[in-house]
Amino acid sequence: RRLPLRVRHPVHGHVLAKFKRRSRAAEAHALIGRVAALFAGARLPIGVSRPVAFEPVRSLYFQSLLEGEDVAERLTPQSHDLVGTMGQLHAALHALPGTGFPVMGNERWLSQAENDLALLHCLRPADAVRLAGVDTLLRARMPVAARAAFCQGDLVSYLFLVAGSDWSLTDFDLCHAGDPIRDIAIFLASLCYAVPAFRGARAAVLAGTVGHSLLQAYLDGYQGAGGGDLAPLPWHRVCAGLYYLALMLKKDRVEEIAFGTLLD
Repeated sequence: RRLPLRVRHPVHGHVLAKFKRRSRAAEAHALIGRVAALFAGARLPIGVSRPVAFEPVRSLYFQSLLEGEDVAERLTPQSHDLVGTMGQLHAALHALPGTGFPVMGNERWLSQAENDLALLHCLRPADAVRLAGVDTLLRARMPVAARAAFCQGDLVSYLFLVAGSDWSLTDFDLCHAGDPIRDIAIFLASLCYAVPAFRGARAAVLAGTVGHSLLQAYLDGYQGAGGGDLAPLPWHRVCAGLYYLALMLKKDRVEEIAFGTLLD
């Protein structure tokens, strides 16, 4: 479906090339331009890639490279300052208007959670028993988004790049206008999946005081930078947790302690 490559373009030098199926290539290339324009206009302290060239015949498009180390490699149980900075940047991202981007309401996340529960019932029936009634609760308590903010859509820590004091964010393929709390919940659920320091048996630390203090550092950074009401976060965390449980099963990347930590 997609293939990213670092290449040397004959005109633009070293760039990131992406090959996508023909039905999506033009749309994906245009989206990069819209995101770059949005960030440039807002003058946020976050770098994003800009479109460079598009070859429709080959379904190949090019964008500028972003420099830096992915933050996932730096995260440890003591990374409170780093996580707090990510919360601040996330709040700045959510201050952007979602106008002109696809609208995704919480009904979509409810439907996805129901599908993820169905997959768990099929592939892990013993675990699914522990989630009995969750679908009913999610339907009964679905929050109404206070505003349709600009959301990255699939925010995991390794999409943040840092070089010195400069920060960048990549991969906006799923960006949309929607409830910003969903973005936060996806980020938090991804920690035991995307961060080397929290994978496998080490995911257990996220269930205790270490995980709570990191979560609080992130939320303090988010709200300290003007982030909105976090009251809907528990609902979104359940949906995001189900999403990652199902993702582990779909990709055959189940690590039992990480899986159990999310399930709990």
